[in-house]
Formats: sequence, structure tokens, C-alpha cells
Amino acid sequence: MKINFSEWEKSTKILTAIIASILLIIIFVTAFALASGKYTPGQNLRKEDPTPAQVLKRPESSKLNAFTDFGQIRVRCKSDSDNKIGALVVVSPWFSYEKKDGELFEEISNKELMLENLIADYFKDFTIEELNEKGEVLVKTELFQLINENLVLGKIRGIYFRDYRFIQ
Repeated sequence: MKINFSEWEKSTKILTAIIASILLIIIFVTAFALASGKYTPGQNLRKEDPTPAQVLKRPESSKLNAFTDFGQIRVRCKSDSDNKIGALVVVSPWFSYEKKDGELFEEISNKELMLENLIADYFKDFTIEELNEKGEVLVKTELFQLINENLVLGKIRGIYFRDYRFIQ
């Protein structure tokens, strides 16, 4: 079988033209999507909460203190199907509270394990999809209310997450 080089050159040129056309389409579609403003890189990335030092430096926070003794809490979410295990949630919460409220600090310190379990149990009740639908703000609001319901000697002023990640 003899190879005709003119046919080989034609097929090479056609394949090159097809590949170049596909690459141009990908580049133009990507450029259009970015230029339209609908799709921006990193739009689903979490905006990091301020550190305790940043919160306490604010003028309106001069009467606040931070409880930062919690480490990372790792817990499995509820599974979205019977065959799979739920995603792993990694969260590192910290609370702000009134500086003058030493009794509340003692109560939080004494109930630290109970509060960690309360936070873990909250995440166990939802799938990753449900948590994403709620959004971080609603999750914090619900945890804020749940934690304050379980405190007797005072109320926390805010809840913040150093980490809030899902691992599937």
C-alpha cells in the first residue's frame, strides 16, 4: 500500500483547521462569559470571617471579648442517598461576648464540650446541598439562636467561623 503525500497533507490541514476552530470557539465563549459579568472566577469562594483581633479592634467592639477555645469541629453531614456517606464539614467557630460578662465566659468554658456537640449535631441534620442552599449567614444565625437558647448566664453577641469547608 502506497501512501500518497498529497492526501496526507490534505488530511493534516483539515485536522489542524478543526482543532484550531475548536480552540477559537473555546476562547471566544470563555471571553464572552467573563465579559458578560455573569461568570466570575472564584464567585463561589467563601469570604473569610474576620479574626478575633480584627473584630475586637473595631470601635463598636470595644466592650467585646472573644471565646476562641474551640478547635476544628469535623462532622459528617446527613447523606443525600442511602448508598453514600455524607460530606465532611470542617468548621472552627469562635464567639464574641460582652467583656464585662465573666459569668458567661465561665459558663461557655464549662459547657465547651456540650456546645461543640450542639454545633456538630446541627450539621448532622442537613445534607451538603441543604447547607449550601441555606448559605453561611443563615447557618450562623440558626447556630447563634441555638447556642443562646442553651446558655443561662448570658448571651453571645456573634458567631464567626475561621474555617467552614466541605470535603466530599
